[in-house]
Amino acid sequence: FSFGFIFGDILFSLWFFQGIERMTYIAAFNFISKFLYTISIFAFVKEQSDYILVPLFFSTSQILIGIIVILIVIFVFDLKPLKISLKAIIDLFRETSYLFFSNISMSIYLKMPIIFLGFFAGNLYTGYYSAAEKLIFALHGIHRNLMQTLYPHSSKLAAREDKTEAFNFIKKSLLIALSLGGLLTFSCLIFAQPIIAIVYGKKFLGSIDIFQILSMLFIVNAINGILGLQIMLPFGMIKQYTTALTLAGLINILLCLLLIPSYKHIGASLSLLFTDIWIAISMFFMIKRSGFKLLTKLKFK
Repeated sequence: FSFGFIFGDILFSLWFFQGIERMTYIAAFNFISKFLYTISIFAFVKEQSDYILVPLFFSTSQILIGIIVILIVIFVFDLKPLKISLKAIIDLFRETSYLFFSNISMSIYLKMPIIFLGFFAGNLYTGYYSAAEKLIFALHGIHRNLMQTLYPHSSKLAAREDKTEAFNFIKKSLLIALSLGGLLTFSCLIFAQPIIAIVYGKKFLGSIDIFQILSMLFIVNAINGILGLQIMLPFGMIKQYTTALTLAGLINILLCLLLIPSYKHIGASLSLLFTDIWIAISMFFMIKRSGFKLLTKLKFK
C-alpha cells in the first residue's frame, strides 16, 4: 500500500511547476492531498486494527492528485506527450547521473542512523530516535520547500552573462534561510519538552535530547541548501556536489559504527548532525576553490 505513493509522486509533475516557477500550484496540490489523507484518517481509522488503511489512504490521495495534475498539465498548459527515443533517454540519464547518485547518497546517509540503531540498540532507543527524527523532518519541510521555490529562479539568474543579480539573490536567500533555520532551532531547543509531550505523550520523553540535537540541523541545512541548491547546481558544480554527498554517506556509516554502539540514540543523532556539518564545510571549500568570494562580494575572481 505504501509503495503506491511512488506512482503518485511520478504523476505529480513537480519538475514542471518548478521549471515554470509556479510553486503555488505545488503548494495547493500538496495541501489538497494532505487534506484528503487527513479526512480519510479521521473518517475511517477507528480501531488499532485499522492501521493498514493509513498507507492505503496516503498512497490513494497522492495518486488521485497526481492524475489531476497530469490532466492540468496537458489541458491547461497544453504540454502534449511526445515520443522520445531510447537514445535521448540514455543521453539524459548520462547528463544527470551525478545528480541522481547524489540524491541516492543523501537518502542513504539520512537512513543509516536508524538502521544501525536497530542492529545495536534495540527497539526502545530506535523508537525514541524515530519519533524525534520524524518530527524534525516534518518541520524541515518548511526549509525544503523554500529551497525548491528558490532553485528555479537561481538557475535562471545563473544562466545570464551578468552574474550580479544572481549573487545578490543568493545573499538574500542565505539571510532568509539562516533566519528561518535559526528561528526553528531556537524554538525546538526551548520548547522541546512540551512539543514531544503534546505530539507523542509522556512515554516518549526519552526523545527530548534527540529532538534538541537534531534541531541544530535547521541551521546547518539552511547553509547546505544555499551552498548546494542555490550555488553549486545552478553554476554547474554537479560533480563537486555529488562528491560531497557521496563522501557524506561514507562518513555517516563510519560515525554510526563508532557512536551508536556506545551512545545509542544520542550517537545516532550526533552522527547525522556531524555528517551535515561536514557537508557544509566541504561544500564551502569546494565553492571557494572554484572562485567564489562567499559572504563578501559573492563574485568570480
